[in-house]
Amino acid sequence: MTGYQRESLSFSVDTHLLRELGALLVGRDSTALLELVKNAYDADASVVTVHAEGLDKPKTGTLTVSDDGNGMTYERFKDAFLRIAGRDKEGNRLSPRFGRRYTGAKGIGRLAAQKLAPQLNITSIPRRDAIRGEKIETSTGVRATLDWDRMESDHDDLSMLGDSLTAQRVSIDDATRSGTTLTLSGISDVWSSGRLGPFIREIRACRPADIFIQGLPRKMVDKHLLFDEPIVREHGESDVGFSLDLSGQFEGGDELWPSLAARSSWVVEIDANEDGIKYCVSPTKRLQASLKPPSTPTWARKYEFAGEHPNGKNGPFFQARILVIENTLGRRTTPLARFAYTESGIRVFLEGFRVLPYGSLGDDWLELDRDYSRKPRDYDTNVDTGPLKPIENEGYFQLGNRSYYGAVLLTERGAPHLQALVNREGFVPDEYFDNLKSIVRTGVDLSVRARASLQRRISAAERADARSGQEFKPEEDPIKPRNEAETPNDGTAEPNEINQAYSDAEFADDIDEDIDFPRSFGKIDDTITEVLSLATNLRAELATTELRDRSTQLLSLLQSVQVDVAELRDEQLTLRTLAGVGTQFTAFVHEINGLLGQAQALRSLLSNFPEAEQIANLRQRKALRALQESSDELVQSLTRQMSYMTDVVGPDARRRRRRLNVTDRVESAIRVLAPRIADKNIRLENAVSVAILTPPVFPAEMSIILTNLLTNAIKFVDAGGTISVDARLGADMSLHLRIENTGVRVAKSDWSRFFRPFESSTTNVDVVLGQGMGLGLPIVRSLASDYEGTASFVTPSPGFSTAVEVVLPDPRPDIARKNQG
Repeated sequence: MTGYQRESLSFSVDTHLLRELGALLVGRDSTALLELVKNAYDADASVVTVHAEGLDKPKTGTLTVSDDGNGMTYERFKDAFLRIAGRDKEGNRLSPRFGRRYTGAKGIGRLAAQKLAPQLNITSIPRRDAIRGEKIETSTGVRATLDWDRMESDHDDLSMLGDSLTAQRVSIDDATRSGTTLTLSGISDVWSSGRLGPFIREIRACRPADIFIQGLPRKMVDKHLLFDEPIVREHGESDVGFSLDLSGQFEGGDELWPSLAARSSWVVEIDANEDGIKYCVSPTKRLQASLKPPSTPTWARKYEFAGEHPNGKNGPFFQARILVIENTLGRRTTPLARFAYTESGIRVFLEGFRVLPYGSLGDDWLELDRDYSRKPRDYDTNVDTGPLKPIENEGYFQLGNRSYYGAVLLTERGAPHLQALVNREGFVPDEYFDNLKSIVRTGVDLSVRARASLQRRISAAERADARSGQEFKPEEDPIKPRNEAETPNDGTAEPNEINQAYSDAEFADDIDEDIDFPRSFGKIDDTITEVLSLATNLRAELATTELRDRSTQLLSLLQSVQVDVAELRDEQLTLRTLAGVGTQFTAFVHEINGLLGQAQALRSLLSNFPEAEQIANLRQRKALRALQESSDELVQSLTRQMSYMTDVVGPDARRRRRRLNVTDRVESAIRVLAPRIADKNIRLENAVSVAILTPPVFPAEMSIILTNLLTNAIKFVDAGGTISVDARLGADMSLHLRIENTGVRVAKSDWSRFFRPFESSTTNVDVVLGQGMGLGLPIVRSLASDYEGTASFVTPSPGFSTAVEVVLPDPRPDIARKNQG
């Protein structure tokens, strides 16, 4: 052998590694963006703002992620940010300022930015106070640019990137705001609605909704169950909290969780710790109030169970809250129904951040859809259920993923052995993950048993009534099980294929125009009524428990269909009319806008004429003065109408619900109707306090409610009459809006009739407002219903003939009380 000497060598790293660890490693766009948000959280930010613009146009898209966290010095950027897979977050894995448990561990999260855009611009200003035990005195911030494409195309060694990665120092002083701004630019591809929609939904859902991490509303349950506020994340006492703001093309959306939670029938809570597992299954007040004779509200009771942890040493230890919604959610096209469809599922969060894909549409990690389809007869819960004994064929009461809404809240301390997959989506399916699934699924199964027990008791009482000769009336049963998907969502089907009910509207154009809808609905109604009667009689004669259970399910489904058909019949007539009106209204808006421009031009032209007093001819002077006054009045009238139309159809009219000043909205509606009020010499009393705010509502819908009610009142009242508008807040902070008038009294026997479509409440034709189509009050009631509210005639105050009151509950009365001072 020759005497060659041993040499020390080292790896060289090709620039292609950046793509492997960034764009190719991360599966979803939302996961890539979430990695950047998590970095801001780890940097002790209290607010992170994500702004998007130009994503719908080629080569103009920009994403900006800015925070108010600790920031970076130039030295830290160079030594830590640019060090791939660094060990900076090893050892003491708590953030220096707020003591937060770090969400990042591998040191490659920032490379995910490459998946979203080819260029990353960074501006970072460090905090001046002590960070990581060292007080910053003379350090500088950093401004840097990383061109991912050029790094790979122009260079082949990560240690020599030339001008594809540049940085400069930024001077700082005491007045400079700390934090980091990441600007992702040069997005070349166009984000279609099909790509942008799911992305936005996943980003908005990256944090658990308040209903899962705050105390349950007292109108939902009497008191807290296993816990008031669950443990969501690990942090120090000085932590001020963390919020995520979306702006630009990410802005919008509606916070409908309070409304959705108000529809829930059961609440499940799970507390898994070293001492064991506790479960609580509780009915909501809504479910209890819905139970009518022969059942009673006390039949729906709370259950608590305890069991051993499958691994009391290593966990996982966590808390969870799950809502069960077994009722229908009304019209499938309402914002609430659509929101429920996209937000359904039991989701998993680690240190307060979503772990995809658990709980997403198409994901069946708890095998709920599978069992909904197979309908196993019994469940083995491995928990001593005490008085809640196993129910024969309880599996028939199983629901699919779309009926559950929940959050499983993990912390790294409580679940240190759960290992994230390399693409940051999900956990390794080992025994620890199996234990997590088993614990959560047991909580769901216990809720199924509780529901089955209640329904079995109700069925027994109904059979007893039937044997005693009392007729069972299915329509009185308020419990309407949802029409779940018969095809399990295994991820291969599109949402509309999973539940055909959501796609029926897409084929409305295929319906024969010659069909007589009212007559068709009547035939359907008659058929359902006949089938219900036969099914009721058949159930009383069935001998086996299994067949009786199946017949009970059949009756419940038929009841749901009967209610839906009745609602659909009324709404179909309304919508067919409104469809035509809406098309004409769109053209009308453009016409009004054009007329306003012409009127303003006419007024400008008339202003160039000599003053009327300078014209010698008396007749011409009067004519010019009248023309000028008429043009002013026309401009004012058209301006009022355009102001109202902007409220109703403007870009912000239905973008986000918000609290509105009731007085301002009333005054806006009065301005629109001011000419007719003056013509009839009506005295209008606005008694609304300037301090009263609405619950969160769409501005457009509040304007529609007020305008319809005021228009009706003006038609009712005689010349010289009085209209009163008043509002108050109830003890539960619900808004009570009342409009009264001194016109024709409406008989109590007609109070319900006038809220049906095309039942006009006025008999005399108003020369300006017309007689109407009988849609005003139904529209008001429909809008109020979407907010869980009511609209109805009420007994008027002394001196008035007719009164209509709209009640809108407040989903967050605590915030309402704070706003009222």
